[in-house]
Amino acid sequence: KECPLNTHSRIASKDLSECLCKSGYYSPYLNVSSGAARSGVECLACHGADLTVPPTADDRCGEWPIAEMCNDHSLPTCVNEAPPQVAWRVCAAYCPGGAAWPKSKPGFWLISNAGSTAGEFGLIRYRPQLIRCEP
Repeated sequence: KECPLNTHSRIASKDLSECLCKSGYYSPYLNVSSGAARSGVECLACHGADLTVPPTADDRCGEWPIAEMCNDHSLPTCVNEAPPQVAWRVCAAYCPGGAAWPKSKPGFWLISNAGSTAGEFGLIRYRPQLIRCEP
């Protein structure tokens, strides 16, 4: 079977549950008991507007690493929201891929996981809520 958007399978998938998120992406269907996200569904970009923030005067986009996606956990990272124009955003989270839920990057705090409307399979879609840490 063909895997959903932004997912892959290490072997030819026989079942959608074998399709895991690519690095830099996450499944919005969180199992709040286990902390793992559901496999086999379309994954969302960690570098989208929901998990990035506009840079402040203290952020050094252009000096910090610039990436296409938010998948590095250790360094402050900037992504360009609208190439070819320059519209920097700072990654507030990183997504290791697989069935992992997004993790906050240094300088940010995951305060909650907001549930929203029912999505595929009648499951609730969640969205990480991140804020900047106060200096």
